[in-house]
Amino acid sequence: MILYFQDKFETIFAVDSSTKLNDIDLKKLEWLFVAKHINQASINSNFVGPKKTMISPWSTNAVEISENMAITGILRIEKFVPKKSSDYFDPMLFEDYSIIEQC
Repeated sequence: MILYFQDKFETIFAVDSSTKLNDIDLKKLEWLFVAKHINQASINSNFVGPKKTMISPWSTNAVEISENMAITGILRIEKFVPKKSSDYFDPMLFEDYSIIEQC
């Protein structure tokens, strides 16, 4: 199950969880990301984020922080930033996404 959170800068945090998270855990994640939970199956917009096949070091740290907050079942957390036409990103590490959806 993938959950999405969006902050005031329109950054998307995608949380991959092996279990359904309860309301308390969702509130903890909203506090952690300073972002609101978005109850959608996909996000349609242009974003830059890590490759699907690579777990980023940022994700590893974020999952460990969530474990320290007593949130169980989280497998991966990744961050997707809105893409601007002038933005450069390293194609070996990141991808350009026009839709973020559950796989």
